[in-house]
Amino acid sequence: MINPELQLVLHRIKPRFLLFGTFALQVHGFSFGKPDLDIWLDPRLGDESWRRVIRDIAGPHEILFRDHPKADPPLKSARIHTTPHIDIISRPSGHVATDFDPLYRASMQSRFGRLPPVMVLLRSKLHAGRPKDYRHVMRVGRQILNIW
Repeated sequence: MINPELQLVLHRIKPRFLLFGTFALQVHGFSFGKPDLDIWLDPRLGDESWRRVIRDIAGPHEILFRDHPKADPPLKSARIHTTPHIDIISRPSGHVATDFDPLYRASMQSRFGRLPPVMVLLRSKLHAGRPKDYRHVMRVGRQILNIW
């Protein structure tokens, strides 16, 4: 399910984190192709610590840091260029920093990291408002209901 290169990158993450996005849904058992990894790092990391941690996680891989100041509240992200790529986010769609601790406590441990409940992941995808995320929500819904 995950290539050894990505497994090594995941093992370099020291602060608390949550897996989000399609990969997290796949770890929950829903079928998808080869999704990228979305990681929400503990929001208590300051800006400089956040960037340092991402550099540590990336190791030799290239990183693209992005700021999204128009988001409400502002958002920052980084993409680590692995195959598939890893997106590290300061918060997932539909969430704020104060959601992290309750979600961390409600999440389950997997061999890849902590996973929020499926409904939390689906809510985040719906909140993102992108067509591909709506398709993923519909796909999971059909799998849950066992229809076509």
